[in-house]
Amino acid sequence: EPRYGSRQYGSMIFPSDEDQAREAAEWLQRGTTEGRVREKDGVPAEMTTIEPASTFYAAEGYHQKYWEKWRVRLGVGAALYAVALGALGPVLPASDPG
Repeated sequence: EPRYGSRQYGSMIFPSDEDQAREAAEWLQRGTTEGRVREKDGVPAEMTTIEPASTFYAAEGYHQKYWEKWRVRLGVGAALYAVALGALGPVLPASDPG
């Protein structure tokens, strides 16, 4: 969960030149003035920081394409959970016990 001053899960902009830095600062100022929040998690614009771009290091392989690897597992898990709750009862055909 984002917190003020925390870099983990933080909202940051890393401009690569002066033009991007200026645009980012203007965007951030407008967002802070307007009380803008990020839709997906409600993080206010004022929690966003602008930091100079530095060397980029790719994450380890197991972090790559995370959603592609996990979406099927999550979908199957959700379906099994729905079956366990009986939520799919009206959709699934009744089995013949005899």
